Amino acid sequence: MKLFVFKSKDEFLGIESDYVHRIIDDSKVAPVPLTPESYTGLLYHRGELFDVINMRLLLGYPAAEGSAETTRIIIIKWLDKKLAVIPDEITGMIWIDDNSKNTN
Repeated sequence: MKLFVFKSKDEFLGIESDYVHRIIDDSKVAPVPLTPESYTGLLYHRGELFDVINMRLLLGYPAAEGSAETTRIIIIKWLDKKLAVIPDEITGMIWIDDNSKNTN
């Protein structure tokens, strides 16, 4: 299995690569009032509307310092669902053997 790995604060997170639709930057996210802090807003990209979640805030960490202009957004699609997440950093891909057994 291939995992797409990204980082939020000090935590590495992974998404099965089959679900990562694309990575975009230079996108405008429209804020939505009266939503949790981790819910960044809505993104309209190529005719589709995506909910945007800031992973750092979702995990309970404070907002990152820095420019929003360099923000990359990961668009995830699975079945008939879709979501966009904002990581602190995109790390890359790793491969995990599906047949390996956990001995712990």
